[in-house]
Amino acid sequence: MLTATRQQDGVKVVAAYVDKSHGPFLCTSCQRPLILNKGRIRVHHFRHPPQVARAHGQGESLEHLHCKMEIFDALAQHASVTDVELEKHLGPVVADVFAYIHGQPVAVEVQRSVLSVAEIRERTQAYTGLGINVLWIAVFPDAPTDTEHSPKACERWLHAAYLGRVYYWVNGLSLRPVHFDDMQLPVDGRSWIEPGGARRFSSPYTRTSQRYRTPCAGPLVDLVNDFRPRLLGPFAGGTIDVPQRRLFLDRRPRWWQAIRPD
Repeated sequence: MLTATRQQDGVKVVAAYVDKSHGPFLCTSCQRPLILNKGRIRVHHFRHPPQVARAHGQGESLEHLHCKMEIFDALAQHASVTDVELEKHLGPVVADVFAYIHGQPVAVEVQRSVLSVAEIRERTQAYTGLGINVLWIAVFPDAPTDTEHSPKACERWLHAAYLGRVYYWVNGLSLRPVHFDDMQLPVDGRSWIEPGGARRFSSPYTRTSQRYRTPCAGPLVDLVNDFRPRLLGPFAGGTIDVPQRRLFLDRRPRWWQAIRPD
């Protein structure tokens, strides 16, 4: 985690801006002691002692922490953004980064591999109930741009929730939206012999893959300038169930329709 409560005065502090002499530090969720990790590591952060079960921040990789910190710093310096806060407690949820963007409340959630679809869905509903627009961002080594991709369950859910796009963090406030198009797999023709000895043939054809998708990467979008709040109704299809949700969604046209017209 990137923030903690300074025990001496109860002030919430950011790991990057304090040193060990400012401690001791407490977890903002469970109020247990934290260790400040600084030095030559890439992302300064707090962690629980090994013997303490972590109630918040479990499974946060350095990439995840780095993404949160960069987004926080970039938002804090933007003229159209106010009230920026790291790891803000909002009742049932803790936003990775919270801010008012053009006057609209926005929670930026950096998706982690340890989060299940059920958890992402539950948090999205919680933000909607609070009247807060949520933007889920995926942090993987690279946005999928090859010719085939097997989306994780969370990617499939976010793709449905965000009207056919998943946002991958690039740097600062820059995100790469990716649409997952159907992938057509070739199926060879075959021959067979019918009763009576007649040989029959079928022509080669294609079928839609159930596992793989073709990624269609869109142009980079800016988290502040290219997004707007949207309240969208619920829908369900196949194994995906998406509730009513209040999202921060980019306003760009559907680029994949130009790349792969119906």
